[in-house]
Amino acid sequence: MDLLSLPDDERIPRLMEYCNKRNRFGSLIGMRLTALSRHSARMEMIVDEQHNNPIGLPHGAIYLALADSACGSLMMLTGYATPTLDVTWKYLKSAVPGERVWADSRIIRSGRTVSTLEAEVQSESGDLLGKGIFSFFQTRRKIELE
Repeated sequence: MDLLSLPDDERIPRLMEYCNKRNRFGSLIGMRLTALSRHSARMEMIVDEQHNNPIGLPHGAIYLALADSACGSLMMLTGYATPTLDVTWKYLKSAVPGERVWADSRIIRSGRTVSTLEAEVQSESGDLLGKGIFSFFQTRRKIELE
């Protein structure tokens, strides 16, 4: 089923289900899409010791993966496959193993072929862990739901 053929009130819950079911990398590291609207998305996970780097802190790639996935999920509302073109990312702080962390994304500029989004990763203790600007390319390949 073509994502764009669905009415708005069905599109978002179906896309959330689709993203959580098909994001194998996200499942592997424990992240889930927990919120999605026309203007923002949120990915969440609990960081634990399996995510640690050699110095005992959650690996920074976890935060970037959360942010990229939040942005990518939001871009899927276009109804087309939209791979990441580039990212500028700043690591600011680390979470503590066992903490819930999340990435919130929003669209800065939506273009015909390239869109720009921003994302922030925060921890449940209120710390800003990282922030980035992402560019996505809109392909012509439609997203087909099962």
